[in-house]
Amino acid sequence: MLLKILCCNFFVLLSLISVANSAVLKPIGLLSDTLSKIDVLNIHNALTHKGEENGSETGQFEGNEICYGVLGCFGRMDFYSPLHRPIALLPQSPEAMDVTFNLYTNKNKFVPNVLTYDLKKEQIDATFFDPSKPTKFIIHGFHGSYNDMQWMGDIKDLLFLLDADRFNVLGVDWSKGASSLFYNQAASNTRVVGAAIAYFINKLVEFKGANVTNMHLIGHSLGSHVSGYAGERFQTEKLGRITGLDPAGPAFQKDAPTSRLDPSDASYVDILHTDAGDSIVEGFGLKDSIGDTDFYPNGGSRQPNCGITKGIFNLLEYGIGEGISNTIACNHQRAWQMALVNQENLEENCQFVGYECDSFSDFVNGKCYECGDDGSKCTFFSLIGEYDPRYGHFFKRQQDRALTNKGGKRKFFLQTNGETPYCCGIAVYFEESMPRSATGKILLDLVGSRRSVEDVSLTENFSSFYPGGLTSTLITYTKTLGAVELIKFRYNFGGLQYLDPTKLISPPKLRVSKIKVNYLSNIDPRIRERFSTVLCRSSNSDIRHGEQVIFEKCEK
Repeated sequence: MLLKILCCNFFVLLSLISVANSAVLKPIGLLSDTLSKIDVLNIHNALTHKGEENGSETGQFEGNEICYGVLGCFGRMDFYSPLHRPIALLPQSPEAMDVTFNLYTNKNKFVPNVLTYDLKKEQIDATFFDPSKPTKFIIHGFHGSYNDMQWMGDIKDLLFLLDADRFNVLGVDWSKGASSLFYNQAASNTRVVGAAIAYFINKLVEFKGANVTNMHLIGHSLGSHVSGYAGERFQTEKLGRITGLDPAGPAFQKDAPTSRLDPSDASYVDILHTDAGDSIVEGFGLKDSIGDTDFYPNGGSRQPNCGITKGIFNLLEYGIGEGISNTIACNHQRAWQMALVNQENLEENCQFVGYECDSFSDFVNGKCYECGDDGSKCTFFSLIGEYDPRYGHFFKRQQDRALTNKGGKRKFFLQTNGETPYCCGIAVYFEESMPRSATGKILLDLVGSRRSVEDVSLTENFSSFYPGGLTSTLITYTKTLGAVELIKFRYNFGGLQYLDPTKLISPPKLRVSKIKVNYLSNIDPRIRERFSTVLCRSSNSDIRHGEQVIFEKCEK
C-alpha cells in the first residue's frame, strides 16, 4: 500500500512538470483516477470537445452528447457519477482510437487478419473465420495493446494448444484510446470500444451466420467493462459468456450496473478478482461482486509474492520502468497470469476451484471446505469451460445454475501459492477436546502418496486452542502431495499463557484424536475423494508439550 501511495504522489509531480518517462507512465498511469481531478487542460478539452466538431470520422458533437454514426450517441451525463466520475468526459471516436481486430484461426495461428469494426463482407470472406466454431475475443485494459508476444498473445496460443481446431480467436486492440495519460478518458472510451465490438459481432452474424451465443469476451481491467458495454447491446439473444479478469475499480466502484460489467451482459458472466479494493489506494480492481460467479483467490486483494520484497527483485531484474510496472500491478496482473495456467496439461489434478462462502475469513477458518451433496457449493475457473474434454459437463452444470439464479452474485473463495501453477491446495483441520484451553504452535510433517513435506506450521504465530474448538489451515503447493497417508504432529506450548503460573508449571495438553485432510483443487468429486483422507491415532492420550505423535490413515 505504501508503494502505491508513494508512486501516486510521484505521478502527480510528473504530470505537473510534463517530463514523465513513458515506460514509467505505463504502470503508474493506473493511478490517474486521482489525477483526472487536477487535469485542467484535459477537462477543458473534454467540456468543449475540442477538435471533434467537424467530420464524420470524429463524430457529430452537440453539447453533452457526441454521435459516432452506426455506433450511436454517447452522453456525458450517461457516464457521470458525483463520487467516482465528477468530471464526465466524452469518449473518443473509434477511428481516433484505431480499434482493430486481430483474427486467428487454426489455419493462421501466427499471422492475423487485421480487421476494423466496420467490417465488409469481402474482408471477412477473405479470412479463415469459421462461423460454426466458438469465437473468443481478448481485450486489454489501460495502457495495454494487442501484442502477440505478451499476455494476450499467450492466451491466444493457449487456446489453440488446448484445442487446435476448436476456436476463432480475436485480439482486440484499442491502444490509442487506452494510452491516454488520463485514466478517466480511457474509462470513458470503453463505451465506444464496446459498441464497436458489438457492431463487429453483428456483422459476423450478418455476413457469416455466426451465433451470438458462441461468443466469449475475455477482458482484463478496463477490458472487462469494454466487454460489458458490448454485451449490453445484445438483449434478444445474449452473448454466450463474458470473463472479467480483475475488472477495473477506479471510476467504477459502487457504480450502477449500466455503467460497468454486470450479470445481464451475457448468459454467463464470471469474474476473477485479484486486486480488489474500495479505492485506488486499496487496489486497482473492483471488490464488488458483479458477475454470476465471482472468484476471490486469496481473498481477492493481496496475492502471494506480490509484496515489497518482490518489488525489489523486480527492479533489479527488469529495471525501473518494467520493474515498477510488475510491482505496482503485480496483484492486478495475477488475474491474467492465472488465466494462462494450462490446467489440462497438469498431471497434478490441479484446478482453480472456488468454494462458496460468506467471506475469505470464514473459508480460511474451515467453514466452507465442502462442495455439498449436489456440488453446487463449488465452481471452477477455466477459459475453455464447457469445451473442456474432461470437465466440460461440470462447467455446463455451473452455467445452468447461474441461469436459474441470474444475478445471484455468488462469491467463491480459494487459496493459491505465489508461483505458477498457483494451485494444489489442501485443507487440514481437527477438533480439540481437552479439558482446558491452551496456546502454542503446531508443526506437521505430511507424508503423501506422491510427495512429502516437513515442518508445516499450522498457524503463523502462537494460536489458542479451546475445548470443542476447530483448528484449520490451508496449504498450497505447486505439486500435489497425493493422498496424505501419515502425519507427524508436534505441539509446543507458548504464547501469552506463559504468564499464567499454573500453566507454566504444568503446561496444558492437547487432545486430538482425528485429523481430516480435504483435497480442494479439483471439481470432480471422485478426485477430491481419492486425495482426501482421515488420519487417526492409535492412542487417545493427551499430547504433551514437546511431544511428537503419529496420525495414520484410517476409515473415513
